[in-house]
Amino acid sequence: METMSENQWKRIEASKRVTRGEWTAREGAAAVGFSERQFRRVRKKVKERGASRNPSTRSPEVSGTALVSQELATS
Repeated sequence: METMSENQWKRIEASKRVTRGEWTAREGAAAVGFSERQFRRVRKKVKERGASRNPSTRSPEVSGTALVSQELATS
């Protein structure tokens, strides 16, 4: 399982606070250091993908056992 960086968690939390009406979009953007436009894109992605989505560029996970098996097979 992939862990999320602190910055990713901050973006998600700020997005949730704006959605709940606790912050304005401007306050959320300022909290994560983005422009309002950038923050709108982040909020859209959080809404579409959720907090647990793996990045699209992520390679499939391979277990340690599978790596050893692959190494032995190619040796």
